[in-house]
Amino acid sequence: MGFTRLFSQRSMDHRGTTAFPGYVATLVNDSHLKSIGYLEPSAPPSECVGNVFLVPESEAEKLIEELDFREKGGYHRHIIPVKFLRATPHHKKGETADALVYTGSTCNPNFSLDVNDSSWMDKVIEIISAATGPSGDDAQYVLNLAAYVQSQGVTDSYLFDISRGVLRRMCSWRARRLLLAVRELTDNDGVQSDADELAYRESGQIFGWGSNESMQLGTPAEGETDRVFCARLLEGVSLPISYPRGISLPHGGRQVYAGGGRSGCQVGDRLFMWGEELLRPSTGCWEWIWRADGKGVLSITQISPHKVMRSEENGKGIVVVEGVLSAAFGHGHILILRLDGSMIAVGDDSKGQCSGGSCGSLNMSLDHETGANSPASSGLPCILKLSAGLWHSAAIVSGHLFTWGDDESSRVLNAPWVAPDISYNIDVDGENCSSKHCGVVPTVVDVACGAKHTVVIDSIGRVFTFGDNGFGQLGRPLQDGGDVKGKRGKRVCPYPTEIQWRIDAELDPRQVRWQKVTCGWSHSIIKGVSLDGVPVFAGWGRADMGQLPVCPSNIVNERKSVPFPSLLTTPVFDMGGELAEVWCGSEFTLGCSNRGELWGVGWSEHGNLSCGRDIQENGTILQHHNNWVRTGMLLSPEEENQPEVCSSSSSVSTVNTHKVKVWQGSVACGGAHCIAIYGCIGNI
Repeated sequence: MGFTRLFSQRSMDHRGTTAFPGYVATLVNDSHLKSIGYLEPSAPPSECVGNVFLVPESEAEKLIEELDFREKGGYHRHIIPVKFLRATPHHKKGETADALVYTGSTCNPNFSLDVNDSSWMDKVIEIISAATGPSGDDAQYVLNLAAYVQSQGVTDSYLFDISRGVLRRMCSWRARRLLLAVRELTDNDGVQSDADELAYRESGQIFGWGSNESMQLGTPAEGETDRVFCARLLEGVSLPISYPRGISLPHGGRQVYAGGGRSGCQVGDRLFMWGEELLRPSTGCWEWIWRADGKGVLSITQISPHKVMRSEENGKGIVVVEGVLSAAFGHGHILILRLDGSMIAVGDDSKGQCSGGSCGSLNMSLDHETGANSPASSGLPCILKLSAGLWHSAAIVSGHLFTWGDDESSRVLNAPWVAPDISYNIDVDGENCSSKHCGVVPTVVDVACGAKHTVVIDSIGRVFTFGDNGFGQLGRPLQDGGDVKGKRGKRVCPYPTEIQWRIDAELDPRQVRWQKVTCGWSHSIIKGVSLDGVPVFAGWGRADMGQLPVCPSNIVNERKSVPFPSLLTTPVFDMGGELAEVWCGSEFTLGCSNRGELWGVGWSEHGNLSCGRDIQENGTILQHHNNWVRTGMLLSPEEENQPEVCSSSSSVSTVNTHKVKVWQGSVACGGAHCIAIYGCIGNI
């Protein structure tokens, strides 16, 4: 009694570093919270439910000595009364006893709680989603805590809200991985109410717009051409409803995918795909499985697609794969990661983008010791994320980067790559940057493939690029000495090299932890979190279609490209709010606010921006150069409203802000079409 559990303690030695401190939970006394205005003076005593451990007296002194060292980052010992909610061999139910706790008071230097900032909780969530330290990811710590508390039948709305917010701010593959690990740890799926089930039944409809030449938007509406200029509900695409339980992903675990002439939606562990035929006899299909010989080598077998895919009954061309963890859709091929750790590659293999061909690192071995997070505790390396580009592919395998496929522009590597050790950093302004990341071994955490380039982000927020640099898509000038001439005389970089920021850049990149990347054919956008918890977006590369709305606009060079990373301009959203997520299409970009408004910029010939038929006098389609336009799509309107889906001049209904739930899996951009999930109603 009289204490509140809050994420108000910055962590620089466990779940963060001095360069980017994380947040951990602490117990804060009511009197302290009242003194700073967090609680009203008349507020009743707070209640916090947790575990109490009985320690043998012979071991107490040694244990306290170890805890004193572990909790040295601003914590102090206190003796407080606790009440037992259940009977134990030593205490009756309802009995009280004194217990030793470590708390971070409001006067310790690592205490962080701004009662005057209405967005403080959002900032804490952003930082938790990005921070990592010697003890591991901050997000893993929070989700483990929330899952355990929930498994004990305890309701902690504050903790659950933090957990859900963290999930939807992370890379989608990391969110799925962490959630899977949490459920295995607690062996608990939580409790689902009738109200939650009803909310999910009404949410999760799939809308699409843009090119429909290959039926990637489903059955054409009556009188419709192969171009859909305003978002509409996908016809002939009927998917089952997923009822998530407990701490779960948005949309009931649904995530959409798009690439080339195909679209997909993941529902739980089932992947539904439609569009260009996948089960035709000429389709190539390969299965990659880790060979259990201690070498960490992927063995490949060419199989019939019917072995892993089936046609959905009454699905009008829908193909289904079971047991899926995540997927990546390229221009003509699809990569599918399954729960058992294997990978399926299907579709066009003309450049070895499925089978590995003769170029790339997919057939290389990976040391057995790297397989700490292996599937089924096999001790073998674990595929974490897949990415598919135009004619090449990439995978994160136990923190290493594997690439394979077309090597024309040095877009693939001939060996597995791992981020350079911290010693790679140099002194900046007299400070040794390497010491700030003490105890953190850098690993690859995100990767995205463009048409002829690849972008990689590591666990301490560094961004690396390699491949073609003809449009500045490597985030550094063409004349950089690291470039070499490729097979056709183009300037390329054959190995991952850090992006370079302009001397007069709008921000200090050392103050941002970059964590996500999305690529179009020749432009890239990264999302990061600043030290004070504010989302930051920056982009570079080709800009001739207006696909890269950067600030200031005068940094676009004579080649109509942006060679240096630059901050994005953001739409002036009708309902207010901030830019929350960004997705790159081939030559266009979509961005969504934290209130659910979806806007677009760039090429819109096929209706890619869902802004209606914007036609110039000469009959050509307008390109929205550096000018964001509203797509007419709301991803998270109020439960009782239908989505506003056309046109660019239509009015927008009011959104209940606390119901808005947007994440990376809400939208997917292909070459000339997009799909999105309407509604994120429910527990997440």
